[in-house]
Amino acid sequence: MANLWVENISVYRRVAEVAQEQLRKLGIDAKITQYDSITFK
Repeated sequence: MANLWVENISVYRRVAEVAQEQLRKLGIDAKITQYDSITFK
């Protein structure tokens, strides 16, 4: 399983969803994890 970490912004979430779908087509499961940039630092 792959982890896709994205900042908690809707545009980034959508990009991650597209990447997740492309990975799924290759047989790779991916989990999207959102984070708040202030908390992550």
